[in-house]
Amino acid sequence: MNLHDLYSVRGVLGTGSFGQVRHVVNRITGKSYACKCVTRRESQNHKLVCDHSSILTVHEVFKDVTETHMVMDMCETDLFDVDRKSL
Repeated sequence: MNLHDLYSVRGVLGTGSFGQVRHVVNRITGKSYACKCVTRRESQNHKLVCDHSSILTVHEVFKDVTETHMVMDMCETDLFDVDRKSL
């Protein structure tokens, strides 16, 4: 099973030096999520932390030939803006 079997990719939310964050929608529930897509090599450097009140929950991880796709909660605001406002 791969990302496209369970989710419809709707567009790119952001791009960084290691990959993209895409808007995906669960094909069964219709719920929106963010999907961080990074190269397989870069994904080895990511440590997934779940079930903590200050961290977005990673719901599923899919790997294909070139990328790792991490499906996580959709954030309603830009985390960079939240960080600046708290300073």
